[in-house]
Amino acid sequence: QTSDSSGCLTLEYCKDSSNTEKQFRTVPFDIDSCSISRIRRQQEFLVPALSNTTDYQGGIRFAQIGTEADGYAFEILSIPGMGTAKLDDEIPFVLRANGGLAGLMDDTARFLGDGWPGHDGDVGSSLSGSYVGACLSMNATASEYFLTKVIPDNASSLRSRSTYQEASIRYASSFLDQCFPLNAHVRSLFAGMGMKGENLKPSQTSMGAAITNVC
Repeated sequence: QTSDSSGCLTLEYCKDSSNTEKQFRTVPFDIDSCSISRIRRQQEFLVPALSNTTDYQGGIRFAQIGTEADGYAFEILSIPGMGTAKLDDEIPFVLRANGGLAGLMDDTARFLGDGWPGHDGDVGSSLSGSYVGACLSMNATASEYFLTKVIPDNASSLRSRSTYQEASIRYASSFLDQCFPLNAHVRSLFAGMGMKGENLKPSQTSMGAAITNVC
C-alpha cells in the first residue's frame, strides 16, 4: 500500500487463495474514515499490533451494529460531557435509521433532556426536530448555490441568493447557540453530527458543511 499527501492509502496488491498477487492500484482505502467493515477482518487486522502477554486480543472487542435489534444503528457518537455531569465522561449516543426524524426526537428527549415531539410527526417542543427541519429547508436550496458555480457570472447575478449559500458563509456555532441556548447536551450532539470526522470547533466550521452532514 502507498499513501498520498492527504494520508489516504491505496492498495497496491493482495494475494488470493491461490497465493497469486492481484493489482488494486485504483482502489483507495482510507482507514481513518472507514466506519463500515467486517468485524472478523478488523479483529484480525488489529490483534497482532495490540496483543500482549496478558491479553492476546489486545483488549479490543467488536460488536456488530445495524441490525433490527438495535434499531438499525448506523453510527455511534461519543462526545465528552454529552449526557453526563462531567466533561471527562461520555455516554455514547446511537444514531438509528429506524424511525427517522421521529426516532431521533424520541432519543434526544429520552437521553438528553430535549423537549418531546408532538403527535403524527409534529416536532412539538422538540428543539432537535426544529433544528433538523431548518437544516433540511436550507439544504433544499443547496443545488441553487452550486448551480451558480457553473453558470456565467452575469446570469448568476440575476438569481437570488439561496439560504444554503447564506448559511455557508457563517459559522455553525451561531446557529447552534441560537437553536439550543439552554441544553448544552443536545447542542453537543448536533455539533458532533455536523462535524463527524473533523477535528474542528463549531466556531471554526462552516454551517454549510454542518447542514450537509446532518441531512
